[in-house]
Amino acid sequence: DYTNLGLALIAGLGDISFTPVISAEHELFQGCNLILSAQIPLDRDLFARDGNRGELGPIPPDELQPLLPQTGERLGAYFRLDAKIRLRF
Repeated sequence: DYTNLGLALIAGLGDISFTPVISAEHELFQGCNLILSAQIPLDRDLFARDGNRGELGPIPPDELQPLLPQTGERLGAYFRLDAKIRLRF
């Protein structure tokens, strides 16, 4: 059994935006891995609320986002978490 941890940073230096990516991979048993990864988009507007949104920053629920068909609400994206199971034969 093994566990692998990773940390990466995707940066947009022109508009001061970045996305840290944290990942963990753990072998549950031979041939089966559990992979978790999280992304947290950050930009200047998230901290200062000055309207300077970065390319890699969060997606706010504004007029540019489509409406949900069931509720008519708009959603944004402030966090992303993925969970995967990989089977090898």
